[in-house]
Amino acid sequence: MALRITTLVENTLGEHLALKNEHGISFYIEKDSHKILFDAGQSDAFLYNAEQLKIDLTDLEYLVLSHGHYDHSGGAVDLLEKKAKPEVIMGKGFFDEKYGFTGN
Repeated sequence: MALRITTLVENTLGEHLALKNEHGISFYIEKDSHKILFDAGQSDAFLYNAEQLKIDLTDLEYLVLSHGHYDHSGGAVDLLEKKAKPEVIMGKGFFDEKYGFTGN
């Protein structure tokens, strides 16, 4: 019943200077033989980091997207273009329009 969670991308660089960081989050979760990606950051940075950490994401069982903000789901298309075919799980309202305000 081993559980292992690896942070693939987050806001701060941390101790692994060869990895990329960005505003967003992505966790790789291994539980027994299950492989899950929880969120996909805002870009393909998590894919680069997974490669550096020698984590194969092509055989994921699940992609869980917590919500539809760009910094949690922006890299999902990049993952799916890599021939990964996980079952995608997302909450109700994921595709609802999001709004941002900049300026005065």
